Amino acid sequence: MAKHIEKVIRTAEDLTTLEINTIVKRSMTGGKQPDDDKEALYKLAGIYSNELERLGNNYAKCLSEECEFYGKVIKTMPEEANLFRRVSIFKGGGVFSFREIGIWARYADEWIEDYDEYLVNEESQRVDDQYQLKRIAAKCLEISKMIEAHFFKERDGFKILQGGIVKDSISEEEVGTAEGQNLNPYFTEIIGLVQFPEQTKEHLMGLMNRYLELKPHSPGGYNWVETDPVKFQDNTEKFQFDLRHRLALRKSIDIGVEKILMQTRIGMDGDITTRLTQSFSEDPQQFILDIHNTSIRISVDFWEKIFDALMSLLHNVLKKR
Repeated sequence: MAKHIEKVIRTAEDLTTLEINTIVKRSMTGGKQPDDDKEALYKLAGIYSNELERLGNNYAKCLSEECEFYGKVIKTMPEEANLFRRVSIFKGGGVFSFREIGIWARYADEWIEDYDEYLVNEESQRVDDQYQLKRIAAKCLEISKMIEAHFFKERDGFKILQGGIVKDSISEEEVGTAEGQNLNPYFTEIIGLVQFPEQTKEHLMGLMNRYLELKPHSPGGYNWVETDPVKFQDNTEKFQFDLRHRLALRKSIDIGVEKILMQTRIGMDGDITTRLTQSFSEDPQQFILDIHNTSIRISVDFWEKIFDALMSLLHNVLKKR
């Protein structure tokens, strides 16, 4: 009961706090957001994955030929391979899709840090890209936890998933070994990669072990057969977030991987916070400031009308009692 009350309070706080973002997009389609939450998750995973691949393609061209990594990896990479997404197993929009993208985003962030002195692009660009990668990793973790919260229930100290108890650990036999051959797909894909960090390898192997552990408990549910994007889309299982998580998902898609120039938050207590990127603060554009200020006025006016309508409705209900 206490958890439900806490969730209602958090949702109410989200609904009564205004947040106005002014962002710069590379392009716009004008299409509406998906109505189905599962379809929205698939779209968001695609946004993050595409950005990771875009940056991977860019940085493969930015590395100096003097670097050892260039000769051993970049020069020998197949044309279709991607520097920052060298192995891709999960292609849907479930927990493991977001966890996999998050692992690769952290790998990319650390890669830029490690090879900084050999990169020929501007330092300011590298700083922006590393911020973007950290943001993708953080959002992927947040979204995956939202999905887990939907499927997992606590009971008597155990995590309950689709009617089955999920254990804290899993034996080597259970994750799949036969005649000494490790069946973890990442094992065969990454074990031979040159100059591949052990920490990233461990994270990927652990991700697949977790997937294999949960899969028997959740056919088409927790994972939505997310290794196959067509089956992910065609799966008709009903899935819907609660209001708070749905709002968070829609906001994530709205912002995507675009650059936020200005952000203003207005709380019910009158507390107002405005944030600007450093580059914009050093060279502000008046028309963007005007757009942001206009958006604030429109949002506050709309907010006041909704609040007045709710108070009027509450007043009428109390009068009838």
